[in-house]
Amino acid sequence: MATQWPFRDLFEDMPELGFYTQLYGQYLPQSRQAQYFGNQYGDIRNEYFGSLGQTVRGGGWPDLRWEDFLRSFPFTERYAGLPPQVRGMGEGRFNPMTRWFT
Repeated sequence: MATQWPFRDLFEDMPELGFYTQLYGQYLPQSRQAQYFGNQYGDIRNEYFGSLGQTVRGGGWPDLRWEDFLRSFPFTERYAGLPPQVRGMGEGRFNPMTRWFT
């Protein structure tokens, strides 16, 4: 018989807790990926609700849990698909802007 995980209610009451737990489980908090996705909580949560809505519109029952959505969310692939400037890899790091004083 499987035992109930004691923190399940806490994660359901505070969905952001599950998000940041999953995020910082993959990345160090000070990494660029964690900083980027730390500001994307609302967008990712809306994507989850959108997937539930698609299931309902298709006639299905919305049985995808938030924690299951986060486990399958492609954090690494999404970050790799961003433009280099967004990832902090622009030319400015290697070739800083020059100011001329006249």
